[in-house]
Amino acid sequence: MDTVTRIILCVFILGGIIALLFMNRSKGANYDERQLLYRGRAVSLAFGTLITFLGIVLLLNTPDLPWLDVPMFVIIGIILSLTVFIVYSILHDAYFSTITKKGSGGIFFFIIAFLNFFNGIRHVFSNTAEDIYDIVLPVVIGTMLLVVCATLLYKRHLDKKELDED
Repeated sequence: MDTVTRIILCVFILGGIIALLFMNRSKGANYDERQLLYRGRAVSLAFGTLITFLGIVLLLNTPDLPWLDVPMFVIIGIILSLTVFIVYSILHDAYFSTITKKGSGGIFFFIIAFLNFFNGIRHVFSNTAEDIYDIVLPVVIGTMLLVVCATLLYKRHLDKKELDED
């Protein structure tokens, strides 16, 4: 990727972040006490997952294993802990605020997951990967988003089952 393309991509991403920060600034997330309690538990579980994973990476790093790329495993640990937070929050109805409409968010997660997963697999078979990050990280992020999709579908199934029982 040439320099001009990178600059345009950075400006586009920065503009999107700034737009998201100023969009709907007056509307705050409206979580009730139960949701805040479950979100607190989810943060604790995610932090525990991250610390445990990083501890395992630290123990594996002491004998200087040649296949262990520490920065990549740190990123994978962050993605794993984020997945734990999201799944726990979704299963306990604490991921979306009370004013958020539960709609087609699963389709968005599925499309992004598929694109990331396909990008990682494409690098494997076309030998275009510059380093291991081009293969592993898209596959890991795609897997995380597929887990989020599966959790959203499972939660929708549980909610539908609960409505049918009432």
